[in-house]
Amino acid sequence: MKKLITILTVMLMFALTFSAAAVWAEPTDDPANDSSNEAGYKYNVTVYSGLQGTYKGKTKDSNDYAYKELVTISLDDVVVTNTKYYARGFRTTGHDNDEASPQLTFNATTDVTYEVAYGIKGSLVAYTVNYQDESGGTLIASDTYYGMPGDKPVISYKYIEGYLPDAFNKGLTLSDDPSKNVFTFTYSKLANGETVVINQGANGAAGANGAAAGQNGPVAIAPGTAGNPVGANAGANGNTTIGDNNVPLAGPDQYQDLDEAGLGALLWVLIAIGVAALAIILFLIRWLLKRRKEEEEADVGVE
Repeated sequence: MKKLITILTVMLMFALTFSAAAVWAEPTDDPANDSSNEAGYKYNVTVYSGLQGTYKGKTKDSNDYAYKELVTISLDDVVVTNTKYYARGFRTTGHDNDEASPQLTFNATTDVTYEVAYGIKGSLVAYTVNYQDESGGTLIASDTYYGMPGDKPVISYKYIEGYLPDAFNKGLTLSDDPSKNVFTFTYSKLANGETVVINQGANGAAGANGAAAGQNGPVAIAPGTAGNPVGANAGANGNTTIGDNNVPLAGPDQYQDLDEAGLGALLWVLIAIGVAALAIILFLIRWLLKRRKEEEEADVGVE
């Protein structure tokens, strides 16, 4: 009896430790580093295609953009000429392939140079990027890209006039099952006359979905400039300016890790199992203690 109670007590301590560890999350840091608008200055964005293909029909594409002007770089403009390879995405020149992103959308705030990252073909798997409204309706056509199982592409949102995405960037580790490789951006519709202004980070996420001060027309959000599609030094969440009768919208997430989202759901299942196991252990300990007391009282009665 004593050994059984000891075993159950150890199990109880383990369950308590597991529950505490399961709900703990490491805090994140998102420093802001605003930069000033240098009126009239042009920022250069250059893309090299590398030796295995072309980008927009060229081996080097170089363009100048005004401050915060929208820039979009996509694998749709890459043609692979060497059939042994596939295009993984774009990376800052000289950086590792793991930083490659198949799609980048950002505001020009500094001179940047990207190059196409390639991988050797193996068992390629498709992954799909959806752009939907809050009711699940399609806003623009989905994109389909290819990668190797185990790759973790980071996808940048696409600018859609009048809408704000739920996140600027999303990452997911590819499975060998294409049905699991789905990135879905959910867009909230902006009310008439509504503008959302998000502070510009010097080396990170920028932008606005609406009209920025001193500019006419929409400004998008940068996923990062120094080869980090997530934005290492992300801009602050910023301010929201809306009409008197409109409801404020929460700002989009800078980055959503879809792997963690799946783990989060699993975590809650494990927590529920842990709580149920804890309840059973407590019940058994109470029942055994009660039974032991009854046996001791019975022994005393016999004497």
